Amino acid sequence: MIFGIIGQAASKLVTAFVNYIVTPFIGLFLPAGDLNAAKFTVGHSTFMVGDLIGNIINFIILHS
Repeated sequence: MIFGIIGQAASKLVTAFVNYIVTPFIGLFLPAGDLNAAKFTVGHSTFMVGDLIGNIINFIILHS
């Protein structure tokens, strides 16, 4: 039970780190200035990839 609590706390810390430190830093190098707003368009479809990239970074940090 204690490991579950520690795991949840670690997950929240990593999520906050990615959302408030890593994502804005990466956003400095993007034209939009915000990683969460990153997108690309194919035809009439727009793919919002910023959140996906943030979640991938979060996953990599948590599981490494």
